[in-house]
Amino acid sequence: MVPLESGLSSHDDVESAGRFDFRGTRPRSGGAAGLPSGRNHPPAYPTDSPLPPIFRVRAPCGPAGDTAAMTTTNERSVELRRIGERRFEVTNARGGRLVLAEGADPDFTPVELLLAAVAGCSAVDVDYLTTRRAEPDAFAVVASAEKLNDEHGNHLGPVTARFAIDFPHGPDGDRAREVLPAAVARSRDRLCTVSRTVQLPTEVSFEIAPGKTDPGKTDPGKGEGPGEYESPGPSDASA
Repeated sequence: MVPLESGLSSHDDVESAGRFDFRGTRPRSGGAAGLPSGRNHPPAYPTDSPLPPIFRVRAPCGPAGDTAAMTTTNERSVELRRIGERRFEVTNARGGRLVLAEGADPDFTPVELLLAAVAGCSAVDVDYLTTRRAEPDAFAVVASAEKLNDEHGNHLGPVTARFAIDFPHGPDGDRAREVLPAAVARSRDRLCTVSRTVQLPTEVSFEIAPGKTDPGKTDPGKGEGPGEYESPGPSDASA
């Protein structure tokens, strides 16, 4: 198992070639000028580093990264509605649906969905970059983290995404294996919107839509009222 860190010397050329603004062709400081933007134009990858089929990527905190525009608008949104006691259905604009709950049944918890999003976002990147060479025989990612409760409240500790990918024997499989470490590093450091959001200081705001109970209150404030210190119950430990 080979841990990939942000300063891999064998991929310095790859990373420096890829330091451009994904929202356009403007090069960032230290990057190469005139590079096209988007996922369809990856930089050249080194071919002289051996690759074991399983390795781990630990995502370090770092400076802000740019993300590629995927649609005509950059806004992403989902809608969640209560369908039962601590059970909710999430829908997206394309009609997709999933159910989440507190962990008392097989449905995913919010924390599990967060880990799934980290793994899935990076898996899409790596799939794009490696399947140009060969289709994998096996492709799996395990995302994990310890849930903590400390002076910062409830949160996850360091998140680990562990890739286990096998490619077929032969020249095409060899090429895919050669680019795999750089593909994972590029996803971690530049492309994966989910893991980059987790790594960066990203503001999360909460609002209360005007309703029948309190039509004028739209800001939850700082825990005003008795609910501030009440225990959220079993879902706090299981979600």
